[in-house]
Amino acid sequence: MLDENVGFEHIVALTAIGPRVAGSPAERAAGRFLVGKFEDYGLKAEIRPFPIRVWEQKAAVIDANGRSIACTGVSFTGSGMTQARELETVYVERATEFDLKRAGVLHGKALLIARDVYQDYPDTALFERLREFEPGAVIFTASPGHHGVPVVFYNFKDCGRVSAPPCFVVAHSDMTALVANGPARISLQLDGSSADGQSENVIGILEGEAADEVVVVSAHHDTVPGSPGATDNAGGCAVVLELARVFAARGKPKRTIHFCSWGSHETGMHGSEAYLSSLRRSGSKVVAMINYDCIGMTIGDDQVDILGGQGWIEFMDAAIARTGISPLLRHGPGFTDFTNFGAAGIPSVNIQQSYLNYNHTPDDSIDKCSPIGLIKPLALGSVILEAVLDAEDYRPDFDAALLDEVRMFNSRWGWSQFDESAVLEP
Repeated sequence: MLDENVGFEHIVALTAIGPRVAGSPAERAAGRFLVGKFEDYGLKAEIRPFPIRVWEQKAAVIDANGRSIACTGVSFTGSGMTQARELETVYVERATEFDLKRAGVLHGKALLIARDVYQDYPDTALFERLREFEPGAVIFTASPGHHGVPVVFYNFKDCGRVSAPPCFVVAHSDMTALVANGPARISLQLDGSSADGQSENVIGILEGEAADEVVVVSAHHDTVPGSPGATDNAGGCAVVLELARVFAARGKPKRTIHFCSWGSHETGMHGSEAYLSSLRRSGSKVVAMINYDCIGMTIGDDQVDILGGQGWIEFMDAAIARTGISPLLRHGPGFTDFTNFGAAGIPSVNIQQSYLNYNHTPDDSIDKCSPIGLIKPLALGSVILEAVLDAEDYRPDFDAALLDEVRMFNSRWGWSQFDESAVLEP
Protein backbone atom coordinates (compact mmCIF):
# COMPACT_ATOMS: atom_id res chain seq x y z
CA MET A 1 0.00 0.00 0.00
CA LEU A 2 1.23 3.48 -0.86
CA ASP A 3 2.38 5.35 2.23
CA GLU A 4 2.80 9.12 2.09
CA ASN A 5 4.69 9.04 5.39
CA VAL A 6 7.40 6.83 3.88
CA GLY A 7 7.58 9.25 0.95
CA PHE A 8 7.94 12.21 3.27
CA GLU A 9 10.96 10.58 4.91
CA HIS A 10 12.64 10.63 1.49
CA ILE A 11 11.97 14.38 1.15
CA VAL A 12 13.56 14.94 4.55
CA ALA A 13 16.63 12.89 3.62
CA LEU A 14 17.22 14.54 0.24
CA THR A 15 16.63 18.04 1.56
CA ALA A 16 19.11 17.40 4.37
CA ILE A 17 21.83 16.91 1.72
CA GLY A 18 21.37 20.57 0.81
CA PRO A 19 21.56 22.18 -2.64
CA ARG A 20 22.19 19.41 -5.19
CA VAL A 21 23.63 21.39 -8.08
CA ALA A 22 24.35 19.41 -11.25
CA GLY A 23 27.93 18.15 -11.24
CA SER A 24 28.46 18.73 -7.51
CA PRO A 25 29.34 16.24 -4.74
CA ALA A 26 25.89 16.89 -3.25
CA GLU A 27 24.21 15.79 -6.48
CA ARG A 28 26.28 12.59 -6.38
CA ALA A 29 25.26 12.05 -2.74
CA ALA A 30 21.61 12.30 -3.76
CA GLY A 31 22.25 9.73 -6.47
CA ARG A 32 23.79 7.29 -4.00
CA PHE A 33 20.79 7.72 -1.70
CA LEU A 34 18.43 6.89 -4.56
CA VAL A 35 20.50 3.86 -5.60
CA GLY A 36 20.37 2.53 -2.05
CA LYS A 37 16.59 2.80 -1.93
CA PHE A 38 16.09 1.14 -5.32
CA GLU A 39 18.30 -1.75 -4.21
CA ASP A 40 16.44 -2.02 -0.90
CA TYR A 41 13.23 -2.49 -2.89
CA GLY A 42 14.73 -5.25 -5.02
CA LEU A 43 15.25 -3.26 -8.22
CA LYS A 44 18.33 -3.32 -10.38
CA ALA A 45 19.90 0.11 -9.86
CA GLU A 46 22.11 1.86 -12.41
CA ILE A 47 24.04 5.14 -12.36
CA ARG A 48 24.42 6.56 -15.86
CA PRO A 49 26.84 9.51 -16.07
CA PHE A 50 26.86 12.05 -18.89
CA PRO A 51 28.91 15.19 -19.62
CA ILE A 52 27.68 18.70 -18.82
CA ARG A 53 29.05 22.19 -18.27
CA VAL A 54 29.28 23.40 -14.68
CA TRP A 55 28.84 27.07 -13.80
CA GLU A 56 30.61 28.77 -10.90
CA GLN A 57 29.31 32.21 -9.96
CA LYS A 58 31.73 34.36 -7.98
CA ALA A 59 29.82 37.64 -7.83
CA ALA A 60 26.49 39.16 -8.94
CA VAL A 61 26.06 42.77 -7.85
CA ILE A 62 23.69 45.60 -8.74
CA ASP A 63 24.15 48.99 -7.07
CA ALA A 64 21.75 51.91 -7.73
CA ASN A 65 22.94 55.20 -6.27
CA GLY A 66 24.57 53.51 -3.33
CA ARG A 67 21.67 51.11 -2.69
CA SER A 68 22.50 47.46 -3.15
CA ILE A 69 19.73 45.59 -4.98
CA ALA A 70 19.31 41.90 -4.22
CA CYS A 71 19.93 39.94 -7.39
CA THR A 72 21.06 36.66 -8.88
CA GLY A 73 23.14 36.18 -12.00
CA VAL A 74 21.74 34.04 -14.82
CA SER A 75 24.08 31.07 -15.12
CA PHE A 76 25.98 30.64 -18.42
CA THR A 77 25.28 34.18 -19.58
CA GLY A 78 28.09 36.60 -20.37
CA SER A 79 30.70 36.85 -17.65
CA GLY A 80 32.59 39.78 -19.13
CA MET A 81 31.81 42.00 -16.14
CA THR A 82 34.36 40.69 -13.69
CA GLN A 83 34.77 44.29 -12.56
CA ALA A 84 31.87 46.61 -11.77
CA ARG A 85 30.68 48.76 -14.69
CA GLU A 86 28.29 51.69 -14.83
CA LEU A 87 25.51 51.38 -17.39
CA GLU A 88 22.44 53.42 -18.21
CA THR A 89 19.12 51.62 -17.75
CA VAL A 90 16.35 51.51 -20.35
CA TYR A 91 12.96 49.81 -20.03
CA VAL A 92 12.09 47.60 -23.00
CA GLU A 93 8.96 45.94 -21.57
CA ARG A 94 8.78 42.39 -23.03
CA ALA A 95 11.67 42.97 -25.44
CA THR A 96 9.53 42.27 -28.50
CA GLU A 97 10.71 43.60 -31.85
CA PHE A 98 8.30 46.53 -31.37
CA ASP A 99 9.60 47.25 -27.84
CA LEU A 100 13.24 47.19 -28.90
CA LYS A 101 12.86 49.47 -31.90
CA ARG A 102 10.68 51.91 -29.96
CA ALA A 103 13.28 52.19 -27.18
CA GLY A 104 15.90 53.78 -29.45
CA VAL A 105 19.64 53.33 -28.98
CA LEU A 106 20.34 50.32 -26.77
CA HIS A 107 24.04 49.78 -27.39
CA GLY A 108 25.90 49.29 -24.11
CA LYS A 109 22.81 49.86 -21.94
CA ALA A 110 21.25 47.72 -19.20
CA LEU A 111 17.88 46.53 -20.53
CA LEU A 112 15.05 46.18 -18.00
CA ILE A 113 12.72 43.38 -19.17
CA ALA A 114 9.31 42.81 -17.56
CA ARG A 115 9.27 39.03 -17.95
CA ASP A 116 8.82 36.59 -15.07
CA VAL A 117 12.10 34.79 -15.58
CA TYR A 118 11.17 31.79 -13.42
CA GLN A 119 8.13 31.02 -15.56
CA ASP A 120 9.82 32.03 -18.83
CA TYR A 121 13.57 31.33 -18.80
CA PRO A 122 15.97 33.38 -20.96
CA ASP A 123 15.88 31.80 -24.40
CA THR A 124 17.82 31.83 -27.63
CA ALA A 125 15.04 33.62 -29.51
CA LEU A 126 15.34 36.57 -27.15
CA PHE A 127 19.11 36.78 -27.46
CA GLU A 128 18.89 36.51 -31.22
CA ARG A 129 16.60 39.57 -31.19
CA LEU A 130 18.95 41.43 -28.86
CA ARG A 131 22.12 40.67 -30.80
CA GLU A 132 21.86 43.53 -33.29
CA PHE A 133 21.21 46.03 -30.48
CA GLU A 134 24.36 45.05 -28.53
CA PRO A 135 23.12 45.71 -24.98
CA GLY A 136 25.63 45.84 -22.15
CA ALA A 137 23.46 43.76 -19.78
CA VAL A 138 19.93 42.48 -19.23
CA ILE A 139 17.92 42.61 -16.00
CA PHE A 140 14.88 40.33 -15.66
CA THR A 141 12.24 40.30 -12.93
CA ALA A 142 10.58 37.63 -10.81
CA SER A 143 6.80 37.55 -10.40
CA PRO A 144 5.15 39.94 -7.90
CA GLY A 145 4.48 37.11 -5.42
CA HIS A 146 7.86 35.37 -5.58
CA HIS A 147 9.61 35.19 -2.19
CA GLY A 148 13.24 36.04 -2.79
CA VAL A 149 15.06 36.22 -6.11
CA PRO A 150 15.04 32.94 -8.07
CA VAL A 151 18.10 31.41 -9.72
CA VAL A 152 17.69 30.49 -13.41
CA PHE A 153 19.92 29.19 -16.21
CA TYR A 154 20.64 29.88 -19.83
CA ASN A 155 21.14 26.50 -21.53
CA PHE A 156 24.90 25.99 -21.87
CA LYS A 157 24.29 24.07 -25.11
CA ASP A 158 23.18 27.33 -26.74
CA CYS A 159 26.09 29.48 -25.61
CA GLY A 160 28.14 28.70 -28.70
CA ARG A 161 25.20 29.24 -31.03
CA VAL A 162 23.81 32.44 -29.52
CA SER A 163 25.87 34.07 -26.79
CA ALA A 164 24.11 36.12 -24.13
CA PRO A 165 25.10 39.39 -22.48
CA PRO A 166 25.51 39.41 -18.69
CA CYS A 167 22.03 38.77 -17.25
CA PHE A 168 20.60 39.40 -13.80
CA VAL A 169 17.32 38.73 -11.95
CA VAL A 170 15.78 41.09 -9.39
CA ALA A 171 12.61 41.08 -7.30
CA HIS A 172 9.47 42.55 -8.85
CA SER A 173 9.43 45.46 -6.39
CA ASP A 174 13.01 46.41 -7.30
CA MET A 175 12.25 46.18 -11.01
CA THR A 176 9.22 48.43 -10.47
CA ALA A 177 11.40 51.03 -8.74
CA LEU A 178 14.05 50.91 -11.46
CA VAL A 179 11.43 51.41 -14.17
CA ALA A 180 9.50 54.11 -12.29
CA ASN A 181 12.66 56.16 -11.66
CA GLY A 182 13.30 56.28 -15.39
CA PRO A 183 16.72 56.09 -17.07
CA ALA A 184 19.51 56.04 -14.52
CA ARG A 185 23.10 54.91 -14.26
CA ILE A 186 23.62 51.81 -12.15
CA SER A 187 26.67 49.71 -11.31
CA LEU A 188 26.69 46.03 -12.27
CA GLN A 189 29.09 43.12 -11.87
CA LEU A 190 28.73 39.48 -12.92
CA ASP A 191 31.79 37.33 -12.38
CA GLY A 192 31.47 33.65 -13.24
CA SER A 193 33.00 30.87 -15.27
CA SER A 194 32.07 27.45 -16.66
CA ALA A 195 34.02 24.22 -16.98
CA ASP A 196 33.53 20.64 -18.09
CA GLY A 197 31.71 18.49 -15.59
CA GLN A 198 29.60 15.39 -15.15
CA SER A 199 26.06 14.76 -13.99
CA GLU A 200 24.28 11.44 -13.71
CA ASN A 201 20.91 9.76 -14.06
CA VAL A 202 19.84 7.11 -11.58
CA ILE A 203 17.64 4.29 -12.90
CA GLY A 204 15.78 1.65 -10.88
CA ILE A 205 14.76 -1.15 -13.26
CA LEU A 206 11.79 -3.42 -12.58
CA GLU A 207 11.83 -5.91 -15.44
CA GLY A 208 8.45 -6.90 -16.86
CA GLU A 209 7.09 -9.72 -18.98
CA ALA A 210 7.70 -7.55 -22.05
CA ALA A 211 11.32 -6.66 -21.31
CA ASP A 212 11.73 -4.31 -24.27
CA GLU A 213 8.53 -2.30 -23.64
CA VAL A 214 9.42 0.35 -21.08
CA VAL A 215 7.25 2.68 -19.04
CA VAL A 216 9.24 5.56 -17.48
CA VAL A 217 8.32 7.06 -14.09
CA SER A 218 10.59 9.99 -13.32
CA ALA A 219 11.60 13.12 -11.44
CA HIS A 220 14.81 15.16 -11.19
CA HIS A 221 17.08 15.21 -8.16
CA ASP A 222 19.25 18.26 -8.90
CA THR A 223 18.55 21.81 -7.67
CA VAL A 224 19.63 25.34 -8.45
CA PRO A 225 22.50 26.82 -6.40
CA GLY A 226 21.47 27.87 -2.91
CA SER A 227 18.17 26.00 -2.80
CA PRO A 228 17.58 22.85 -0.73
CA GLY A 229 14.92 21.91 -3.31
CA ALA A 230 12.32 20.38 -1.02
CA THR A 231 9.39 20.70 -3.44
CA ASP A 232 11.65 21.19 -6.49
CA ASN A 233 12.26 18.35 -6.56
CA ALA A 234 12.90 16.12 -3.55
CA GLY A 235 9.12 15.68 -3.46
CA GLY A 236 9.07 14.33 -6.99
CA CYS A 237 11.87 11.88 -6.19
CA ALA A 238 9.97 10.77 -3.08
CA VAL A 239 6.94 9.84 -5.17
CA VAL A 240 9.09 7.90 -7.65
CA LEU A 241 10.72 5.97 -4.81
CA GLU A 242 7.41 5.16 -3.14
CA LEU A 243 5.87 3.96 -6.41
CA ALA A 244 8.99 1.83 -6.95
CA ARG A 245 8.63 0.26 -3.51
CA VAL A 246 4.97 -0.63 -3.97
CA PHE A 247 5.11 -1.86 -7.57
CA ALA A 248 8.23 -3.95 -6.91
CA ALA A 249 6.39 -5.68 -4.06
CA ARG A 250 3.59 -6.70 -6.45
CA GLY A 251 5.87 -8.84 -8.56
CA LYS A 252 6.66 -8.82 -12.27
CA PRO A 253 4.61 -6.28 -14.24
CA LYS A 254 3.42 -6.78 -17.83
CA ARG A 255 5.84 -4.13 -19.08
CA THR A 256 9.24 -3.11 -17.77
CA ILE A 257 9.32 -0.01 -15.56
CA HIS A 258 12.25 2.38 -15.40
CA PHE A 259 12.04 4.49 -12.25
CA CYS A 260 14.30 7.39 -13.26
CA SER A 261 15.82 10.30 -11.41
CA TRP A 262 17.33 12.86 -13.77
CA GLY A 263 20.49 14.84 -13.22
CA SER A 264 21.11 18.24 -14.79
CA HIS A 265 17.45 19.07 -15.23
CA GLU A 266 17.84 22.65 -14.07
CA THR A 267 20.62 23.41 -16.57
CA GLY A 268 18.43 22.48 -19.55
CA MET A 269 16.82 19.06 -18.99
CA HIS A 270 20.01 17.31 -20.07
CA GLY A 271 19.44 14.15 -18.01
CA SER A 272 16.26 13.07 -19.74
CA GLU A 273 17.82 14.00 -23.07
CA ALA A 274 20.82 11.75 -22.35
CA TYR A 275 18.50 8.88 -21.36
CA LEU A 276 16.47 9.17 -24.56
CA SER A 277 19.59 9.34 -26.69
CA SER A 278 20.91 6.14 -25.13
CA LEU A 279 17.69 4.30 -25.96
CA ARG A 280 18.46 4.59 -29.65
CA ARG A 281 21.34 2.19 -29.06
CA SER A 282 19.62 -0.20 -26.62
CA GLY A 283 16.75 -1.51 -28.73
CA SER A 284 14.23 -0.86 -25.94
CA LYS A 285 11.18 1.26 -26.62
CA VAL A 286 9.50 3.65 -24.22
CA VAL A 287 5.75 3.26 -24.55
CA ALA A 288 4.80 6.06 -22.12
CA MET A 289 6.28 8.42 -19.55
CA ILE A 290 4.98 9.76 -16.21
CA ASN A 291 6.95 12.68 -14.75
CA TYR A 292 6.84 14.49 -11.40
CA ASP A 293 8.08 18.00 -10.69
CA CYS A 294 7.37 20.43 -7.82
CA ILE A 295 5.69 17.96 -5.46
CA GLY A 296 5.03 17.58 -1.74
CA MET A 297 3.88 21.04 -0.69
CA THR A 298 1.38 21.08 2.17
CA ILE A 299 -0.92 23.50 0.33
CA GLY A 300 -0.81 23.37 -3.44
CA ASP A 301 -3.09 22.91 -6.43
CA ASP A 302 -2.67 19.61 -8.26
CA GLN A 303 -2.04 19.89 -11.99
CA VAL A 304 -1.61 17.33 -14.78
CA ASP A 305 -0.09 18.18 -18.15
CA ILE A 306 -0.94 15.69 -20.91
CA LEU A 307 1.19 15.47 -24.05
CA GLY A 308 0.03 13.20 -26.86
CA GLY A 309 -2.66 12.72 -29.47
CA GLN A 310 -6.43 12.66 -28.89
CA GLY A 311 -6.40 8.94 -28.10
CA TRP A 312 -3.77 9.46 -25.37
CA ILE A 313 -5.72 12.41 -23.95
CA GLU A 314 -8.89 10.30 -23.73
CA PHE A 315 -6.92 7.42 -22.17
CA MET A 316 -5.46 9.76 -19.55
CA ASP A 317 -8.81 11.44 -18.86
CA ALA A 318 -10.36 8.05 -18.15
CA ALA A 319 -7.52 6.99 -15.84
CA ILE A 320 -7.56 10.26 -13.90
CA ALA A 321 -11.35 10.11 -13.54
CA ARG A 322 -11.02 6.77 -11.73
CA THR A 323 -9.08 8.45 -8.93
CA GLY A 324 -11.88 10.87 -8.01
CA ILE A 325 -9.26 13.64 -8.02
CA SER A 326 -10.01 16.73 -10.11
CA PRO A 327 -6.62 18.24 -10.98
CA LEU A 328 -6.19 21.16 -13.32
CA LEU A 329 -5.69 19.56 -16.76
CA ARG A 330 -3.54 21.12 -19.47
CA HIS A 331 -2.66 19.79 -22.91
CA GLY A 332 0.56 20.37 -24.81
CA PRO A 333 4.27 20.83 -24.04
CA GLY A 334 5.57 22.43 -20.86
CA PHE A 335 8.60 23.22 -18.75
CA THR A 336 9.52 19.80 -17.36
CA ASP A 337 11.17 16.64 -18.71
CA PHE A 338 7.95 15.19 -20.13
CA THR A 339 8.30 17.60 -23.06
CA ASN A 340 11.60 15.93 -24.07
CA PHE A 341 9.72 12.65 -24.39
CA GLY A 342 7.07 14.41 -26.45
CA ALA A 343 9.79 15.66 -28.80
CA ALA A 344 10.72 11.99 -29.30
CA GLY A 345 7.12 11.07 -30.16
CA ILE A 346 6.43 9.37 -26.82
CA PRO A 347 3.10 10.02 -25.04
CA SER A 348 3.79 11.55 -21.67
CA VAL A 349 2.18 13.15 -18.66
CA ASN A 350 3.51 15.55 -16.01
CA ILE A 351 2.14 15.75 -12.47
CA GLN A 352 2.92 18.79 -10.33
CA GLN A 353 1.55 21.19 -7.73
CA SER A 354 1.28 24.78 -8.80
CA TYR A 355 2.03 26.99 -5.78
CA LEU A 356 5.60 27.88 -6.76
CA ASN A 357 6.32 31.30 -5.24
CA TYR A 358 9.42 30.19 -3.33
CA ASN A 359 10.95 27.82 -5.88
CA HIS A 360 14.58 28.27 -6.91
CA THR A 361 15.35 30.15 -3.69
CA PRO A 362 16.64 29.14 -0.23
CA ASP A 363 12.99 29.21 0.93
CA ASP A 364 12.16 25.96 -0.91
CA SER A 365 12.71 24.17 2.38
CA ILE A 366 11.28 21.22 4.26
CA ASP A 367 8.84 23.38 6.24
CA LYS A 368 6.80 23.85 3.01
CA CYS A 369 6.19 20.09 2.80
CA SER A 370 4.26 17.41 4.64
CA PRO A 371 2.95 13.90 3.96
CA ILE A 372 -0.37 15.52 2.99
CA GLY A 373 1.28 16.94 -0.13
CA LEU A 374 2.12 13.44 -1.40
CA ILE A 375 -1.30 11.79 -1.13
CA LYS A 376 -2.83 12.92 -4.44
CA PRO A 377 0.37 12.78 -6.53
CA LEU A 378 0.88 9.17 -5.37
CA ALA A 379 -2.72 8.24 -6.15
CA LEU A 380 -2.62 9.82 -9.60
CA GLY A 381 0.67 8.19 -10.51
CA SER A 382 -0.36 4.76 -9.27
CA VAL A 383 -3.59 4.68 -11.27
CA ILE A 384 -1.97 6.04 -14.44
CA LEU A 385 0.92 3.58 -14.17
CA GLU A 386 -1.46 0.65 -13.66
CA ALA A 387 -3.47 1.72 -16.70
CA VAL A 388 -0.43 1.96 -18.96
CA LEU A 389 1.03 -1.33 -17.74
CA ASP A 390 -2.20 -3.27 -18.26
CA ALA A 391 -3.55 -1.71 -21.45
CA GLU A 392 -3.51 -3.75 -24.62
CA ASP A 393 -3.81 -0.54 -26.64
CA TYR A 394 -3.21 2.81 -24.97
CA ARG A 395 -3.35 4.58 -28.39
CA PRO A 396 -0.10 6.59 -28.47
CA ASP A 397 -1.08 8.55 -31.57
CA PHE A 398 1.41 11.37 -32.16
CA ASP A 399 0.78 13.15 -35.45
CA ALA A 400 3.27 15.27 -37.38
CA ALA A 401 1.61 18.55 -36.40
CA LEU A 402 1.92 17.78 -32.69
CA LEU A 403 5.55 16.72 -33.07
CA ASP A 404 6.29 19.99 -34.87
CA GLU A 405 4.59 21.95 -32.09
CA VAL A 406 6.61 20.25 -29.36
CA ARG A 407 9.92 20.59 -31.20
CA MET A 408 9.25 24.25 -31.94
CA PHE A 409 8.48 24.82 -28.25
CA ASN A 410 11.68 23.05 -27.19
CA SER A 411 13.82 24.93 -29.68
CA ARG A 412 13.35 28.20 -27.79
CA TRP A 413 15.42 26.92 -24.87
CA GLY A 414 17.77 24.51 -26.65
CA TRP A 415 15.96 21.43 -25.36
CA SER A 416 15.79 18.10 -27.17
CA GLN A 417 15.27 18.27 -30.92
CA PHE A 418 14.88 14.61 -31.87
CA ASP A 419 14.63 14.31 -35.64
CA GLU A 420 12.64 11.61 -37.38
CA SER A 421 15.45 9.06 -37.10
CA ALA A 422 15.38 9.44 -33.32
CA VAL A 423 11.64 9.10 -32.74
CA LEU A 424 11.18 6.15 -30.38
CA GLU A 425 7.83 4.66 -31.30
CA PRO A 426 6.50 1.56 -29.55
